[in-house]
Amino acid sequence: VCSSDLTVTATGSTICSGQPGTVTATVSPAMAGTYSWNTGATGATLSASPNATTIYTVTFTPTGGCPGSASAAITVNPTPVLTVSNATICSGQSATLTASSTIAGGTFTWNPGGINGSTLNVTPLTTTTYTVSYSSPAGCAAVNVNGTVTVNPTPSVTVNNLTICNGQSATLTATPTVPGGTYTWNTGATSQSISVNPSTNTTYTVNYSTAAGCAAASASGTVTVNPSP
Repeated sequence: VCSSDLTVTATGSTICSGQPGTVTATVSPAMAGTYSWNTGATGATLSASPNATTIYTVTFTPTGGCPGSASAAITVNPTPVLTVSNATICSGQSATLTASSTIAGGTFTWNPGGINGSTLNVTPLTTTTYTVSYSSPAGCAAVNVNGTVTVNPTPSVTVNNLTICNGQSATLTATPTVPGGTYTWNTGATSQSISVNPSTNTTYTVNYSTAAGCAAASASGTVTVNPSP
């Protein structure tokens, strides 16, 4: 004869994908017997790591009695995937790093700085890597990712001054602290050095920009022309 007083209860859990979860069965009133799950596992507690929300059924068979069953789920919340941008600036400029997640509505935290939000505005003096972490509304954390701000040096440039006699030529040369860039003189020349033959005192100005696009402040050189005796 089977007892109608046997009650089997199963209690599930909520996990983030990739984590282990449990389903636990209880019997009321307490009695001896065996637990058998639809996965083939035995025992009052089932451990599993499903990729998606899954319902598990347990059957309890009391010793010398009739079995009872119950079901419960391991609910799987997705683990977010995090991405972040990189930036390249010239020294003294600011950069904005932007993080995004495959799951919206969670919390971004940047390090160093401890700043929250999907964007980070920084003005590093040297190339610096920033790490961002993310937790979804369900509490599932993404793998931390890094964003790098590459800082290219901003050059300075100088131009020599010369004194000549009227009728002579002079060569002015621009000397930058970061070589390999482009020169633009107010004469229209684009070489590092220019040859000029002014008849009066004349100032020549050059603009310089590195290969990375960082521009120096303009520099000038003056050719002083002394009259020929």
